Amino acid sequence: MDPNFQVRGDLYNRIFTSKMLESDIWVDYQVWNQLFAALPDDYKVPDMTVLAFLSTF
Repeated sequence: MDPNFQVRGDLYNRIFTSKMLESDIWVDYQVWNQLFAALPDDYKVPDMTVLAFLSTF
């Protein structure tokens, strides 16, 4: 596979709490697949525990 193979960033929406419906962001396929393989299935960015903590300030 081409090491510079780029895909639309919205392909990886499942890890974000706020989804992007349309995006002109392109990301490295190989890098993002490695990240996905290392994350728990229910992982979200930003993490809700962190958001709850930050809301106390």
